[in-house]
Amino acid sequence: MQAFATELLSQYPAAEAPSDPTRVKLRLGAGLTLQGNLGSRRAELIDSLLAYWSAVVDLVQRQEHGADKEGDPLTWEDGRSVVLQTLVTIAEVRVAVAMRR
Repeated sequence: MQAFATELLSQYPAAEAPSDPTRVKLRLGAGLTLQGNLGSRRAELIDSLLAYWSAVVDLVQRQEHGADKEGDPLTWEDGRSVVLQTLVTIAEVRVAVAMRR
C-alpha cells in the first residue's frame, strides 16, 4: 500500500501529501483529491474509495500489530483477507484514476 501510494504520487504529485511513506491514508487522499471538477457521481466514488482505503489500512495495521498485542497468532485466513482487500482497493483506485484522464 505504501508503494502504491508512492507510485500514484509520482504520477500525480500533490504538494500537501506527506513525504513519509507510512502515512498511506493521507498520501493516497492527497493524490485522489486532485481530481478537479468531477461531478457528483465521481466525487462520491472518490470519497467512497478513500473510506475503503482507510478501512483496509486499518485492517492491515490490526493484523500486523494486533496479533502481537493480543497474543492471538495470525492465521492463513487473516492473510488471505488482507491480500484480497488490498488487491480490490488498489484495483478500484487505479480505475478511478484512469477515469479522470
